[in-house]
Amino acid sequence: MTSSKHLIRSIIIIAILGILVYALVLGVMDIGKVKKLETQEVVIITSAGNVSVTAEIADDTQERMKGLMHRKKMGEDEGMLFIFPGEQPLAFWMKNTLIPLDMLFIDSEGVIVDIKQYVQPCKEDPCPSYPAKEKGKYVLEVNAGFTEEHNIDEGDKLII
Repeated sequence: MTSSKHLIRSIIIIAILGILVYALVLGVMDIGKVKKLETQEVVIITSAGNVSVTAEIADDTQERMKGLMHRKKMGEDEGMLFIFPGEQPLAFWMKNTLIPLDMLFIDSEGVIVDIKQYVQPCKEDPCPSYPAKEKGKYVLEVNAGFTEEHNIDEGDKLII
C-alpha cells in the first residue's frame, strides 16, 4: 500500500471514530445505557392496614419483557408494577431473574386475584411458568416473603 493510500485510510478511520465518540457524548447512541424506569408509590389495602410499595413501572412491551431480569437485589419496600393494556390471562416466569419474588396478580379494579409466594429464580431451561388463577391487568413483583410479612391476601386491593 502506498503511503498516500495509508494516510487516507487512517484519516477515514479517525473520522469514523470521531463521529462515534461525538454521537456517544451527545447521547444519540444507546450503547450500554440502562433505562431508568419511572417509579410510583402504590398502596395495598389489607385487613391489617395499608402497605406502601415504591414500584418501578413497566408499562410497555420491552419493559414488561425485561422486568427484574439480572437484578441482584431490590429494596425492602420496592417492587415492579407491570401494567397491561387490558385484563387478560397472565403468566410470569423467572428466566434470568436472580432474586426470589412474590407475584401479586391484580384485576382492572385493583383487586388481588392471585398471589404466588416465594417464587425462586430459574436455574435451567425450561423455566416453569406461573399463571394467575384469573385474568388480570397488573402484576406487582416484590421480594419473596413480602406478602406474608405484611399479611397481604387475595381480595386485598391495590391503589395505583
